[in-house]
Amino acid sequence: MTLPTLGIDISKLKFDICLSREGGKFHHKVFPNSPADFSQLSTWLAKYKVERVHATHFGSHPGLQEQRDLLLSIPGIGATTAAKLLSEILP
Repeated sequence: MTLPTLGIDISKLKFDICLSREGGKFHHKVFPNSPADFSQLSTWLAKYKVERVHATHFGSHPGLQEQRDLLLSIPGIGATTAAKLLSEILP
């Protein structure tokens, strides 16, 4: 069984979520960045039976911020797609 991978990109006004599940299925969601919406995130994760989340901040992971910035420089690549791609390549 493969554990689901969760990519989260948090900005001042919103956070983009991408959940990768078995079989290559992806679930995307965008929440406003507020305490109430973090509660909605918890409910959303429970819906997909995600029990634990391990967080790595882009700024604290060597090279991750650079990779994210590079992806965002590509026309048509937004925060959700960048988070999805980076969640797939992280060890």
